[in-house]
Amino acid sequence: MKRVVLFAIAALLVLPLAAGAQETWVRGEVTAVTTSSFTVKTADGAMTFSIDPSTDIVAPGGGTATREAQKLGKEGTTLDKVIKVGDLVEVHYKEAGGKMMATEIRGGIKGAPTTPSEPKKGSSARGAITAVSDSSITVKGKDAEWTFAVDAKSNIIGRGVGTAARAATQKGEPVTATALLKVNDEVTVTFTGKHADEIRLIYSAK
Repeated sequence: MKRVVLFAIAALLVLPLAAGAQETWVRGEVTAVTTSSFTVKTADGAMTFSIDPSTDIVAPGGGTATREAQKLGKEGTTLDKVIKVGDLVEVHYKEAGGKMMATEIRGGIKGAPTTPSEPKKGSSARGAITAVSDSSITVKGKDAEWTFAVDAKSNIIGRGVGTAARAATQKGEPVTATALLKVNDEVTVTFTGKHADEIRLIYSAK
């Protein structure tokens, strides 16, 4: 069953990236959705993506939909219960076997185009943090490891990040990478060129 992550907004910082990421992402408007695939209208035309049990769905209301499904004895909710036609989404995907397989779908996108004619495209890298300091972060994926420099122009977002940022601010401490992230956290880094536009915390290490 698809893993559904509660959508969270947060705040602030971080990083450039090394080469080697295998994913691409695109933003656009959902025009069709089923339990196993969905179509997004982009500047390049319609793009249809497949999903599988490993696809992460990050969307507002995802947690509520999952709990309601579990009350009915189901393992979790399905894509069509969370993502609707007309939603603006960001899709991270890989191309394999002639198909575009979505690895992560983000709903509730803010800052996306008001029309899907100019969606952003870029690349992303996903993995677990193996080292983090106030000036750098190292992420290990399935086939590679990357070290990123921390850049205050980029954003760190994800569940719990806003709370950590506010706690640091209330203590009069700077909001740095070490205040928001830790070793073994799973993250997705979205970047253009060698600059990371965003670090999204997917799963926080216990």
